[in-house]
Amino acid sequence: MPADANYLVPPQSQNADTGIGLTIKDIYAAHQVAMGCANTLIKQVEFSGNLLPTLPEDQALARNDSSTYVAGWNVGVENVYLSAASTISTFVLSALKELEPLANILDEASPDASGRDEALAQFRGIIHALVSSCCKINPDSDSYLLSMIAMNTHLTLLADTSQRDALRLNAAARTVDRSGVIQGLIQKQSTLQKQLADQNALLAGRALSQLVHEAEFGIEIGEFAAKGLKPGAVAGAVFKIFGEAEAVEKFNKQTEDISEKQDSLGDQIAQLNQAIKDDEAERQELTLTVAQSGQLSGRVADVLALGLSLVDQFRQWGPRLELLAQHSNPVGTRFYGDQIDAGTIFWDKFNKLILDYDSNILG
Repeated sequence: MPADANYLVPPQSQNADTGIGLTIKDIYAAHQVAMGCANTLIKQVEFSGNLLPTLPEDQALARNDSSTYVAGWNVGVENVYLSAASTISTFVLSALKELEPLANILDEASPDASGRDEALAQFRGIIHALVSSCCKINPDSDSYLLSMIAMNTHLTLLADTSQRDALRLNAAARTVDRSGVIQGLIQKQSTLQKQLADQNALLAGRALSQLVHEAEFGIEIGEFAAKGLKPGAVAGAVFKIFGEAEAVEKFNKQTEDISEKQDSLGDQIAQLNQAIKDDEAERQELTLTVAQSGQLSGRVADVLALGLSLVDQFRQWGPRLELLAQHSNPVGTRFYGDQIDAGTIFWDKFNKLILDYDSNILG
């Protein structure tokens, strides 16, 4: 055993900002992004299905997975890792306090001194308790890692479903673009506008061709128009003055038909205008949904990978603790005391790191 090795710290953790400390930081960061994306997906306006009939169902699946992540299986995703890490650090710091006087005895007493064997046995017992509580992953143990392992299991399933959500929504967006549904509405709108223009020209042409010049009657047709009268009504007024009742009736009937068609075309165009606006807005919303679902999928996968890494780092700490427990002869003048000091410095900093994140969560 190297005298300068720190066995009371997980192997990848040179200080509180590396190893498990860095992993906790990364879990915190990835979780915050995942929560933002999930909440966005939950709050989005529901799709109508106009762009694609399956979109409402696709959105509902993504929203359901988002709600699952936000709810955190009733314990909170981030809280599980922080709580377990906090419990471990508190447990380790308590164990270090118990180990300190034993370390002094082991460092100062000769190998055959009275009481040294008892101190060594107590020292090893505490180390074995650390291994059992902080490094074991078997379900029947009392390990603090079990809650993290359970969360990793939940996230494994959610990572799969959220990835499928992202792929499905991405495919839906491509299908919408290939279908040209919005372009089709715009083309239909253009066709109706042309029909309306034709009807306007027809009506205007009838009025102009069948009206005797207003100057011959001394009538200002503009006065009628200013009062909101349609061309047919203007023409009818002139014909009545002219005295041709039968022509007026026929003319008015024809212009009324054209006017009704104008109104119908106008209504259809207005409805299309609204439909195009709605569909364009929904397509923009779909772009946001695709982006957010992709981000959520990626960050859930990140949290899962980091959660697995955190458990693995604690698990790998076990063999190092076992090596310390097996040690019996001092390698340096203060081997055991140096181990306790280094461990205390690390776990104090790590505990403060966890408390900082807890305070951020609690607000």
